[in-house]
Amino acid sequence: MEPIKTILDTDIGGDVDDAAAVAMMNVWAQEGRVEPLAMIVCISSRWSAGAVDAINRYFDHPDIPVGTNRRSRVLDQELAKTYTRYLAEHYENRYRSVDAEDAVSVYRRVLAAQPDGSVQIVSIGMLSTVAQLLQSGPDLYSSLEGRELVRQKVSRLVSMAGNFIPYYSQADWYTIDVEWNIDMDVPSAQYVARHWPVDMIWSGFETGGGVMTGKRLIETAPPEHPVREAYRRFTNGVDRISCDLATLHYAILGTPEYWALSERGAVVLDAQGRTTLDTRAPAKNHRYLIKKVPDQVIKEEVDTIMNVLPLRY
Repeated sequence: MEPIKTILDTDIGGDVDDAAAVAMMNVWAQEGRVEPLAMIVCISSRWSAGAVDAINRYFDHPDIPVGTNRRSRVLDQELAKTYTRYLAEHYENRYRSVDAEDAVSVYRRVLAAQPDGSVQIVSIGMLSTVAQLLQSGPDLYSSLEGRELVRQKVSRLVSMAGNFIPYYSQADWYTIDVEWNIDMDVPSAQYVARHWPVDMIWSGFETGGGVMTGKRLIETAPPEHPVREAYRRFTNGVDRISCDLATLHYAILGTPEYWALSERGAVVLDAQGRTTLDTRAPAKNHRYLIKKVPDQVIKEEVDTIMNVLPLRY
């Protein structure tokens, strides 16, 4: 089977499962399952692009293009530096003295070079840079407006965003009304929901909110592993929720025993960012992801993938 051409859009730094998602993309790349065309940072932290590049380099993939959000200020506060600053300053990467390229420029250059309908975008953060792509104009890479470029080149968007099946936990902050990735940039999420021109799969908080991973990596990975260091600094040695990793597991593996999709419709966001699927809408290119197995099943598989090392080991 041909590798899946994928662009990963991440808010790495806001939580730590983004770091594991970057590593998992690299694991699947070395297994021939995925072709990472680019990695986009949707937030404005100056350290995030360096952290992404450091993880890619650890897996011997130093040439994956990295773009960063240079058009809006999103999550650039201390929360986004918990581990990304350390990785950017202590691991080899391209962005110690220069800024990463503008996210939209990377998106447009990469998409323009690909066959029609061949690229999936997996968004595991705010939809800020995806909205910027849709709103972009013609440039030296393509004469198409952003929405038309997406329509021509992209097969689907898989987005970790929203919540569609009520999810509750003993931890108060797990009892959510507006999911984090939407809450951080409601206007962009609303724009993408209204204007995305091809298929879009919404992976709500409920898909990974109970999938707890990371402790095994801390305990067993080599001390120089950058994602081990990220988890050690962010979690203090305990497991962490894995919404991004569940989303990526579906996007790349699509295991039918694990995942199903809702009926088609259009996801509607209210003014606060709460999500519902309108199955009566005239445009029906949205579905949301449904988990078919217990959290522990996905945990075990994700933990195993997270612990795969670069081929040189």
